[in-house]
Amino acid sequence: MHRTRLITLSVATAAALIAWSASAATADPTNAKDTIPIQLACDNGHTYTVVANGNGQFTPAHDLDSNAVVVPVAFGEITATVTDPDGNVVESETDPPASKGSSAKNPNATTNCSFSASATDPDGFTFSLSGTATVMITPSR
Repeated sequence: MHRTRLITLSVATAAALIAWSASAATADPTNAKDTIPIQLACDNGHTYTVVANGNGQFTPAHDLDSNAVVVPVAFGEITATVTDPDGNVVESETDPPASKGSSAKNPNATTNCSFSASATDPDGFTFSLSGTATVMITPSR
């Protein structure tokens, strides 16, 4: 039972790292050595690999391939999954949609993206996260 509780805590920690955290938008992404890169595929035709420093759901993330900052304003359902070293699902949880303010309703300033990220711990457990987000991207490409 202790291992299950640890895995649940690890899923929450991974979700907090991945689902955009509460650092300033000016933070240097090269200092994000403990964060997990998030892959975004957006309906503006661009893909991004982003990282965020901090621990809040609506924190800006930095694109590793440019100077763009991705600011989430809404999330669809987000699914977090833990698999053991043999590929068996140990834990899975889906969080409901969430939005921040009225900027999520401005189609001229936002784009919709799907995202995914995963990391494997030293014991071979894989933590993965996937979902959708509505974001603002500055500067725009």
